[in-house]
Amino acid sequence: MRRKAWNLVLSLRFKLLCAVLALFFTFAGVTTYFWYDRLTRQASDAAANNLHAMLRISNSNFETALKDLNSVTALVSSNFGNGLNTRIFNYLLSGDEDDVTLLQYRREAEDYIMSLCNFKSYLNSLAVYDRTGNSLSYGLIMDSVTLSSQPWYGPLINGNDDVCFIPPHYYEPDDPHPSKLVFSIARPIRYRGDCIGLVVADIKSTMLNDMFSINNLNGYSMLVVDENAGEIIFPAAENAASLSSQDRTALFRALEQGAPQFSVSLHGKNCLAVTQEASLTGWTVVGFVPYENILSDFLETRTQVLLIALACGMFILLCILLSTSLVTRNLNRLSQAVAKIDQEHLSLDVEIQSLDEVGQLYRQIQFMLRSIRELIADIRRTESEKRDSEIRALQAQINPHFLYNTLNTIQFLASLQGAENIKAVSLALSSMLHVNLNREKLIPVNEEIQYLKNYLEIQEYRFTGKFTSYFSSDTTSQSALIPKLLLQPIVENALLHGIAPQDRAGILQIKFFCLDGALHIRVKDNGKGISPQLLEALSHQPERDDGSHIGIANVRARLHLLFGDAGALWIESEPNLYTIVELSMPCITKENREQYL
Repeated sequence: MRRKAWNLVLSLRFKLLCAVLALFFTFAGVTTYFWYDRLTRQASDAAANNLHAMLRISNSNFETALKDLNSVTALVSSNFGNGLNTRIFNYLLSGDEDDVTLLQYRREAEDYIMSLCNFKSYLNSLAVYDRTGNSLSYGLIMDSVTLSSQPWYGPLINGNDDVCFIPPHYYEPDDPHPSKLVFSIARPIRYRGDCIGLVVADIKSTMLNDMFSINNLNGYSMLVVDENAGEIIFPAAENAASLSSQDRTALFRALEQGAPQFSVSLHGKNCLAVTQEASLTGWTVVGFVPYENILSDFLETRTQVLLIALACGMFILLCILLSTSLVTRNLNRLSQAVAKIDQEHLSLDVEIQSLDEVGQLYRQIQFMLRSIRELIADIRRTESEKRDSEIRALQAQINPHFLYNTLNTIQFLASLQGAENIKAVSLALSSMLHVNLNREKLIPVNEEIQYLKNYLEIQEYRFTGKFTSYFSSDTTSQSALIPKLLLQPIVENALLHGIAPQDRAGILQIKFFCLDGALHIRVKDNGKGISPQLLEALSHQPERDDGSHIGIANVRARLHLLFGDAGALWIESEPNLYTIVELSMPCITKENREQYL
């Protein structure tokens, strides 16, 4: 069972199925990603525009209502020198007047304040305080002791600010009832540059709720923040919609960046937030909406699209299974038939007539099997003929060891008879035969030199007094290894084609030296030389049709086979003066000989 499953995984049908499904899901994934990204950006932009519009409307309504109340405090704190407002200044500047006059000033000032506060639905109270703690008021106000303890009191009295907007607070901290939550506007009252009093208007916090509470509108919400004080103005801390300390930290950190639009985590949800500054108070209005509300419609559509994509994928999978079964049917038959081929069975037990690629492959395999059968028959016939030839060759072969022993016998007899020349020739030939019988492919340079000396010693009896040979080698080259019997053809050419045709005696120089990590061998003679035409022919076509200089061709071929481009042979010659044949090859030692065998 496991083997069948593994074969199925390795099958062409499975690979084709995986490839098509991978392409389909890649296309579906990329399309869905770009679609999701585009719709997300569009939905975010639309939500941001909606938030901007809401902020603009809410902020405009808030500032319109606040300006009306702010104008009351501005009117009270202004000294026009005449009119109704002088009643406030008469009271604040009264010093030595009698009690009746003071009572009249007070009654007139309070009537004026009451007239200003009429029909101001959001105004909770309005109070005017002098520097001694006395006050004129409309509604419930804080006492002078509580007033002087407020953190904004001292800077406003002693500073240069004209107005101060005070965040929501309770008159009685021990009784934090929502109805007693107000935010305030405070202004100093100045006369001839000196602060003579203070006007404080307390505004009901319901004004903030009425202007900025939009929680029931598709998840949209608003916050009013005093960035300078690090406080949230709306909603109040006791409100269920207020932020946790972690959310506050994240919000103020995001506001510090100064971006008009950003993302922030509020109430445990990732939200889109936009900001707008209230120009009158300097507070920052923040509108935000959770991304899940923005994308709610899209997420439903995405689920439907994914279900449709899954259904399409299943349908495509079924179609692929059916189509691949039809496409790979002949291929499976051919694969099973090929699996049965072995040395004893060189034929296909199936017939495929289709004209597609599988049919072409079937015909090519049939042709290959027919060629293999013919080749096997030829090999068997050739092997039979080869065995017959080897038997005949063995029957006619002379044992090289018998020849080697015979030469030793000739040497012994020549010594008894006093024929020193025969003894020398047989000794040199015996040494050469010993090198030939050596199975080593690479031999030391000294051994190759000795072989050449034995060869030249024999040739001296053929060319008596015709030539003189010289050998030289540096210390590095003496320990190098070279291919066995590499130089004998070169030396033979120098004798036969260079020195022998001359009437005068010749000189043969053979030099071994190492240069730049390569072994160089230079064979030079002062024979008849080589004509430019023949030298050109040897450079491009080393072996001539008449068979002369075939040794150069063999040596060059051996160098190329053994060393590739690292082996080279070149010839330099001047007619009737000299000929130089130089070989170069890697400097082989006993340590690196294995890579050249």
